[in-house]
Amino acid sequence: MWIGKAANACADACLKIDFFQAGIVAFISQMKQSIKHTLMYLNTLPT
Repeated sequence: MWIGKAANACADACLKIDFFQAGIVAFISQMKQSIKHTLMYLNTLPT
């Protein structure tokens, strides 16, 4: 019985960690996009 509970708790923690990591990856790629767009915009400005 306790093995099942432990396995459930572990799976729960793993899911949370996965979501957390996915969030970080999404955030970083979002930041890269923003930086790229900002640079492209700056390049179009007359110097």
